[in-house]
Amino acid sequence: MSDKNEVAVQEVKKYSNFDKAILLGLMAFAPAFAMAEGIDTIGAGLTSEVTASKAIILTLFGIGATVLALFAGYRYMKRGANSA
Repeated sequence: MSDKNEVAVQEVKKYSNFDKAILLGLMAFAPAFAMAEGIDTIGAGLTSEVTASKAIILTLFGIGATVLALFAGYRYMKRGANSA
């Protein structure tokens, strides 16, 4: 038996930025490749997501316009009540 502790040192491979970008891109598209049954399926999924986000954005704009109208109406009513 040896009294010294032996440690194995592994050399770490350095990757270039290009290699990292390629790897990250492949990792990002891996779920799409794995779940894609065809280009029509991907297109339908994207279309439904765009439609849903459009509905959400229009709803938020509608809420903002309503709040703005209520605020403007309140200021108008307040000014009319004070001038009488």
